[in-house]
Amino acid sequence: MNMKRFSPWALTAVTASLALCSAPAWGNVVKESITISGSMGVLGSVPTSQFKAFDPSMGTLVHISVRISGTLDYTGHGIPADEGATLGLADPGRVPDLAFDWFPKVGAGLKFSFDKPDITDAAVLSDYTGTGLRHLEVNDVGGNDSDHYTLAGSGTVTFEYVAAPSSPPVYTWYGSSVVLSVIMAGPVTPPPGSPVEAQLGFLDLNGTLIGQLTPVTLLPGQVASVSLNANQVVHAAGQLAGVQPVILFPPSGFVPGIYASTEVSDAQTGIGKVLTIATGDPTEPASLLGPQGVAGGQLLRLAVSAFAPNPCVATLGFADHFGNPVGPSIPVDLSPGHAQALDLDASVLGLQSGQRAEVQPIVTLHTPVNTSASSSGCSVSSQAIDKTSGQTGTYQALVMQQ
Repeated sequence: MNMKRFSPWALTAVTASLALCSAPAWGNVVKESITISGSMGVLGSVPTSQFKAFDPSMGTLVHISVRISGTLDYTGHGIPADEGATLGLADPGRVPDLAFDWFPKVGAGLKFSFDKPDITDAAVLSDYTGTGLRHLEVNDVGGNDSDHYTLAGSGTVTFEYVAAPSSPPVYTWYGSSVVLSVIMAGPVTPPPGSPVEAQLGFLDLNGTLIGQLTPVTLLPGQVASVSLNANQVVHAAGQLAGVQPVILFPPSGFVPGIYASTEVSDAQTGIGKVLTIATGDPTEPASLLGPQGVAGGQLLRLAVSAFAPNPCVATLGFADHFGNPVGPSIPVDLSPGHAQALDLDASVLGLQSGQRAEVQPIVTLHTPVNTSASSSGCSVSSQAIDKTSGQTGTYQALVMQQ
């Protein structure tokens, strides 16, 4: 078994920085205090105090703001026309500097201020993502050979991030398999020509990575999945082991709405026993069922009823992991107190005993046209059922409203 400590996303896997909306309010913030104190000569530098790097297990870093101010003594001599200096706030070892301040002449107690509220460059975000400590520095960009600066100040570094989907841990047993499946929630789509890159995997309850993270490309309507043979972490019958799903996005990458399902199934039959659903923002109401496994000998039953006082006007169907429609689909127009179901037989997918596939149950709401109601509301469930015994394997439910 290959075990190693969890490590942050490697930017070498990212081919390009993806565009973000200007100055968005991400809602998730970590602030670090910094100070600066020291002296430097021409073309010299003074480092800030160290601060913690952004922890990627919290989510995806998408924005950094830096504010630092204070006073400095600027001394020097030479040709008067050449007096004056520019100082720059920098990510050490990387050009260009992040922000600048200009001083037209020497003096004591001069105020300086660096304010960079919109750092979204993928390389810089990567520099400040990971473990350990980081720092910034103030540089003398250029001036007279006699220039000298003594400065002191303080400020903050603000990390703004999109929280990682919070998938609860599941417990596995000997002879089981764990599948983590992720789908983007509509109608959000990535910028044209820019696929969404992610890494999927599993941690134990101590935060140690089990095996390797798997890179995947997410496309609208498609399901990306990774699986774990539980015998990697459970070594004998009768034992249980907790497993924590993990989903990572690259710094500065486009971060879509995400629905993630984690399913524990019997490795031999493929029949699911446990199903959990998580979204990227638990404060937002769910608008999509999660991907769900169906095995040979099972059917997946998608059922809806009207969520009073509104009717349920919708189209029911299923899609495979490529987003292609599979099996039947039907329109429904239900008044409160009425329900309807649609079945997908695993044989339609060509599944034999011991085989399984991830399926996306789909409920598309429509505006009512034959009633005074202005919107549609549906109570929705999806249930994997054994065709012989009638027993339920996995189940999920939500309320969808237009």
